[in-house]
Amino acid sequence: MDLRWSCLGFLLIYGFSGSVLGDQEGFLSLSCGGSTSFVDSSNISWVPDDDYVSTGNGTTVNFIEGSSTSRVPLRFFLDSQEGRKCYKLPVKNISSVVLIRPQFFYKNYDGLGKPPAFQVSLGTATITTVNLTNSDPWVEEFIWPVTKDTVPFCFLSILDGGVPVISSLEVRPLPDGAYRSGMGNLTNKSLRKHYRVNCGNNTSTRFYPQVNAIEVYEIVDIPLEASSTTVSALQVIQQSTGLDLGWQDDPCAPTPWKHIGCEGSLVTSLEIFGIDLRAISPTFGDLLDLKTLDLHNTSLTGEIQNLGSLQQLEKLNLSFNHLTSFGSDFATLVSLQILDLQNNSLQGTVPDNLGNLKGLHLLNLENNKLQGTLPQSLNRENLEVRTSGNICLSFSTLSCNDIYSNSSIETPHVTMFNPTKHNGHNRKALIIGITCGVLCALLFIAFLVFIYRREKGSKFTSTAGTSSEMRNWNATKVLTCKEIKAATSNFKEIIGRGSFGSVYLGKLQDGKLVAVKVRFDQTPLGADSFINEVYLLSQVRHQNLVSLEGFCHESKQQILIYEYLSGGSLADNLYGSNSKNVTLSWVRRLKIAVDAAKGLDYLHNGSNPRIIHRDVKSSNILLDSEMNAKVCDFGLSKQISQADVTHVTTVVKGTAGYLDPEYYSTQQLTEKSDVYSFGVVLLELICGREPLCHSGNPDSYNLVLWAKPYLQAGAFEIVDDCLKGTFDMESMRRAASVAARSVERDASQRPTMAEVLAELKEAYGIQLSYVTSRGHLN
Repeated sequence: MDLRWSCLGFLLIYGFSGSVLGDQEGFLSLSCGGSTSFVDSSNISWVPDDDYVSTGNGTTVNFIEGSSTSRVPLRFFLDSQEGRKCYKLPVKNISSVVLIRPQFFYKNYDGLGKPPAFQVSLGTATITTVNLTNSDPWVEEFIWPVTKDTVPFCFLSILDGGVPVISSLEVRPLPDGAYRSGMGNLTNKSLRKHYRVNCGNNTSTRFYPQVNAIEVYEIVDIPLEASSTTVSALQVIQQSTGLDLGWQDDPCAPTPWKHIGCEGSLVTSLEIFGIDLRAISPTFGDLLDLKTLDLHNTSLTGEIQNLGSLQQLEKLNLSFNHLTSFGSDFATLVSLQILDLQNNSLQGTVPDNLGNLKGLHLLNLENNKLQGTLPQSLNRENLEVRTSGNICLSFSTLSCNDIYSNSSIETPHVTMFNPTKHNGHNRKALIIGITCGVLCALLFIAFLVFIYRREKGSKFTSTAGTSSEMRNWNATKVLTCKEIKAATSNFKEIIGRGSFGSVYLGKLQDGKLVAVKVRFDQTPLGADSFINEVYLLSQVRHQNLVSLEGFCHESKQQILIYEYLSGGSLADNLYGSNSKNVTLSWVRRLKIAVDAAKGLDYLHNGSNPRIIHRDVKSSNILLDSEMNAKVCDFGLSKQISQADVTHVTTVVKGTAGYLDPEYYSTQQLTEKSDVYSFGVVLLELICGREPLCHSGNPDSYNLVLWAKPYLQAGAFEIVDDCLKGTFDMESMRRAASVAARSVERDASQRPTMAEVLAELKEAYGIQLSYVTSRGHLN
């Protein structure tokens, strides 16, 4: 803010005609918070402000002036009201310059005795700070250059400043050339009156600044506005999402809108998540100044597209979506440094053009369906590539069959950060010295931990360990690679495949059928997940949790042996390959839900310490030949100690479509995260479809967003067609109610797993009585 003083600053031009004072053309006089129109003693017409502002609440307050007391209206703006608090003041075709005069009252209208302080902005300029502790009322006058049809007059809350208030707001047109400045015209500047010196004329100043007076003003520079292309793009994005993201007028000034980051007048950051975008529209490509684009968890599908024009882009986050193809746009993203594509459905091989991004230093491809050889152009200095959770993805040219048919071959893997290779002997000496120091420190820490645990008599609970340590975990059977080969007839029959690896049918020496899961992910993170699952399953026993029959952890192999469940997964039976052969009745679906809820309730409340599964989904609920359900796959599970009674902060892991949005945004994991995921499973059981569906109406792509409003309204037309006419309405109502409450965005509004189980038991009991009375229980 540039301050210029004295008569050399700004002088009112003499000679306004008296007729001007009586002319109200272009005048706007708002009674803020008022409810009626009126004409004051100066013959000024006042109107309520409702047509010019969309937020705030009106009230009245006593105002004492001299010996008279009157009730004066005011409007106050609570912090809980969304968005900026703005008036839209019409100034079209009035004049080139207008006078804007707001008056602010507090007068203890709320009885709290705490006058507020807040900022006021005009257009893109933060023009003053109002502090009603210093003066109540507080009056301002601004001279504003007219460049648009309207000008936003806004309130900006400040920390601990209280609630903004205003009593009146006036707009007055000024004749062209009414003010002149030693600095030239006012095109990019506004004036804030500092004080006035009268020069002998006592005429009322209600209409214009007083004639024959010297007025001293501050000069306020008006920040540049964002480009029209940027503003148009943001408006289109706001309309296409169907959400009020807070964008109106300029996105950057006086303060950036939510979800937006700015550098001056340039929009350089955009973060949108937790909504149903489905595709990256071409409009995103118009935001040419973007350096950061975050569209995680927005239900994106298909090919990555429409980003090729963003040559300034440095960080791109498209994680936790359902993208299937890289597309061709990456070749032009020459400034890209961080690319996060984890937890999508990317298939095939990694394209060579990613290697052309010379500034890239982090590429996260975890938990996709990629396979094959990584481009050698990515195997370079200072580039970290994360690939865990894919199908045999590495820099090696070995095939997956070569890797898993020969236990003597170490599984290639990559989660790498390649150091530079210069400065030969000195660098090697430095590395050796650091390595020795770190090893000594780790050995010392390990010794202290060992002594502490031995003295406390505690169980080994770390997820890090060796095969010898794992052998002591509650007598879980340890098998050799040779025994595994024999049990699976050299990995002959595949019965399942996922991002973790393949599952083979096996038979142990005692004749027991087992499922043998061979993990592709041999990275340190994958090893942690493997050891974590072995440890947890060796500690828990429950009829609704899949039991671990043994494991193999030698020669870099990570193999888990489970009890074999012939019924397949719930997902397979609902809408997968098994759904063609069997139709699950409503009573069967409820029984499966009750079984799975029992297993999860045991993890949350029955085990010690408690366990959060962290990857509850229909494909992790397995069925035996009698359709009894068991929860499986504990690779991502997390133990909760007594110290973590409310939550534990952890890196977000899970599956798109099932991931708790609150957990994703806060990284605070609780049992309610499992409840959310299980709520999605309940919706699958009710609707008979997967959580993210690419076919049909785009509006129904996301199961939670599509189904929840129907179920909350008691509208059951979205129930699986094959269930129509076969269920008791009260049973369905109870199941739908607990499903809808389980997927609330606010975790505090979700039931506990114990409460979910209790309600499902009631729904199951009602449906069981219904079908047995009709004699068609399947």
